Amino acid sequence: MIPHFARMLTGPDHRVLIPASALIGGVYLIHVDNVARASIAAEIPVGIITAMLGAPVCLLLRRAANRLVVQMIKVQQAAFRYSDEWVFRNVSFTLAKGQTAAILGPNGKGKTTLLKSIIGLHPLAEGSAETVGQIGYVAQKNDIAFSYKVIDVVVMGRAAHIGLFQTPSHKDYQI
Repeated sequence: MIPHFARMLTGPDHRVLIPASALIGGVYLIHVDNVARASIAAEIPVGIITAMLGAPVCLLLRRAANRLVVQMIKVQQAAFRYSDEWVFRNVSFTLAKGQTAAILGPNGKGKTTLLKSIIGLHPLAEGSAETVGQIGYVAQKNDIAFSYKVIDVVVMGRAAHIGLFQTPSHKDYQI
């Protein structure tokens, strides 16, 4: 229960989430222990109180978390075809902020075409694809005249956030 609550407050960054979970959990246990000792003459085990509080609070947190989810990508009944040949049909999914997804399948079955359709490089024949904010895309094949490191190619995706004639900052490499 505590890690879920901490994640709602801090987001998915584990550098902040883990210390926040420990701090909130410690404060929670101190309060639960005080209630356990003060409620009746016989001491109630802390585990019983946390279980009694945990179940309903967990359900409330789950409902609140569902309302706070920001859908970054939403694909509904998407379909794409080249002439008369369907590459994919009836593809639907949502991807919330902080979630990771994998598109798996055999070669030539439309994985890259789906990604290109989501970012608007290919028009869908049916359905819709919506995105919030900017989506970065690095092509599978690039004929680059210079030899770049992978990190340099990834940082090139930050070009929209870097001023004209500026070089990427340390923060750009950290993102």
